[in-house]
Amino acid sequence: MSSETLLYIILAGMIALGLALFQYFTKKRQLSKLSVLFTFLRFLTIFSVLLLIINPTFDQIKIAIEKPNLVLAIDNSSSIKHLKQNVIALEFINKIKANKDIQDKFNVDYYSFGETLKVTDSITFSDKQTNISKAFIQLNQIYKQTVSPTILISDGNQTYGNDYQFSSNSYKQPIYPIILGDTITYTDLKIQQLNVNKYAYLKNKFPIEAILVYNGNNTVKSTLIIKKGNVTVYSKSVNFSKNNNSKAINFTLPANSVGVSNYKATLVPIENEKNKINNSKNFAVEVINQKTKIAIVSDFSHPDIGALKKSIESNEQRSVSILTPKEIINEINDFQLIIIYQPNNKFNILLEKLKSLKKNKFVITGTKTNLGFLNRVSENFTQNITNQTENYQAELNINYSPFIIEDLSFESFPPLLSNYGEVKFNVPFQSILNKRINGVTIKEPLLVTTETNGVREAILFGENIWQWRAQSFLNDKSFNPFDNFTGKLIQYLASNKQKSRLNI
Repeated sequence: MSSETLLYIILAGMIALGLALFQYFTKKRQLSKLSVLFTFLRFLTIFSVLLLIINPTFDQIKIAIEKPNLVLAIDNSSSIKHLKQNVIALEFINKIKANKDIQDKFNVDYYSFGETLKVTDSITFSDKQTNISKAFIQLNQIYKQTVSPTILISDGNQTYGNDYQFSSNSYKQPIYPIILGDTITYTDLKIQQLNVNKYAYLKNKFPIEAILVYNGNNTVKSTLIIKKGNVTVYSKSVNFSKNNNSKAINFTLPANSVGVSNYKATLVPIENEKNKINNSKNFAVEVINQKTKIAIVSDFSHPDIGALKKSIESNEQRSVSILTPKEIINEINDFQLIIIYQPNNKFNILLEKLKSLKKNKFVITGTKTNLGFLNRVSENFTQNITNQTENYQAELNINYSPFIIEDLSFESFPPLLSNYGEVKFNVPFQSILNKRINGVTIKEPLLVTTETNGVREAILFGENIWQWRAQSFLNDKSFNPFDNFTGKLIQYLASNKQKSRLNI
């Protein structure tokens, strides 16, 4: 209350007393007990009215000491006991409980967490799952409006949930971790990763990539061994040092029998290596015996047809039949892919059937292609008709995404003979190879693929691809690079269905 208000109250009291005495204690009236009572009551009445007019206020301040919370979040997972850290953890908790200074300064709250967060007084280290990030989320909800420093007692092993490194950023309380377990870094070899296809074709070889990692300071030697059952199918010696501490080993294994083949990769442990579990990894490959049937349809002979047949059949899981437009009509459902070589009016029925059946196709155009007919029946593209030809070299488009293409030095390949004229596409397309004239790249595709409503199509705008296969042999002393390039394109076109399998 202010001093000014206090003066007003005193003044009000004096006025009330003066008025009461003036009315009851004049010379004309006699002093009596009743007059004294009435004087007092009138004083109270007048004083109360004046007090209400003054309207004084009274401030009251209460001071209370509130202790902050101290949160103990204890990992209750069985991994603590497995690491033989349960006794150390319990001793630490008991020291906190017995410390008088801590108990006087904080309200200590005890929680255990495994799969979920629980208020607890007893720790059993029996939970089978650990979700540290969920514990932070739940603690944040409980102590959102308070000051609650948190002691986290854990071995840091989390079986599922978000990365607690990031979950802790949203927890607004100070965190003081107590790490349980051995933090000493030991010399260790491990198989970091195995990259292998899930499927392989019979009598083919499937590739494997093994990424090996070494943690240590000395130079060591080990051996990577791949076993199928009790039989070693591959082995390779590897050396590691402090600076040369990782290796990527690439090799192939034969697919000799149909079915699921189980393998075990082992990096032989070095002497006194403590953790040997990460030295081995199991993997499986399903070997499939299934031939892909492909038809090459043409109404005249050309060296390209023989070269394509040889290249495609270099993979034993593919067979090629050479048919005329008339012969293919009754057998069209027997083939997974139709290669149309330089179509003309004789291909009209075939193209209509392919369209109605929504089958994939590979179209190759050249100097004997009837462009007028092809422009009428094709929904995906049209080419301007100039009645002129041009020799086009190839340049690889490194941004092609449907499958990986290796550069076969396409710039060194002989040019393909093609019809001169701009090609316009009516659907989205991706270019594998672009055209080059006299070493200058032009913005026109030479080999493209399209995929519309689940139907795939490839178009090669040029003939004499047989010369490419021959040049590839001169460059690499083998047909394999060109045949692999052709095989990837055929594999992409021969199937447009993604199969899902359950692997246990």
